[in-house]
Amino acid sequence: MPTMIDDGTDPERWHMAHGLGISASSIPKAMTPAGRRVFVHNFLHPKTLDASVSKRMDVYMAYGRQREDEFIGAWIEKRFDIAPNKALFASDINPRFLATPDGWDPILRQIAEFKTSTTPPPRTIKREHRDQMTAQCIVMGTERCLYVHEQHEDFTPVNMPVTEWFYPDPERRLQIIQTMEILLFEIDLAKAAA
Repeated sequence: MPTMIDDGTDPERWHMAHGLGISASSIPKAMTPAGRRVFVHNFLHPKTLDASVSKRMDVYMAYGRQREDEFIGAWIEKRFDIAPNKALFASDINPRFLATPDGWDPILRQIAEFKTSTTPPPRTIKREHRDQMTAQCIVMGTERCLYVHEQHEDFTPVNMPVTEWFYPDPERRLQIIQTMEILLFEIDLAKAAA
């Protein structure tokens, strides 16, 4: 069972807790040697909260967060009993493996990941989204993740959200665990050298 380390109500406190480990959202870009180098560099040279937020919070991401808060979260909770989530969790495998799934049901141990996009729902979930959800399943100790996709045009939804249960590939799961362990090792090694 994962451990909640921050409830997500204070962005600055959440950001500080998030910076103590490897988050599921950072895994897709860190699955290659070059991606790991970039991740380790950015981890050791973190930006301030304001700079980090201003870089990430473009209009599309801001819209996605607004839709999650105003509609998608409640829509999913009503249909799947998976409540919206802002809390940051640590894995029981390694307390430095972190995740903030968009939805979390602690009773049935189900999670959800919400995506908004200007493109139609993909026939096959993108690799980066599969890797993120796999990492979330690792942290949360779950076997599957509800993938939720809503398409919009000029920030107006064009359909109801489409849902699909995603089951991580066992081999890819092991690769992601190994990558997270390597990242932590390289971070600790770089800190010791400094």
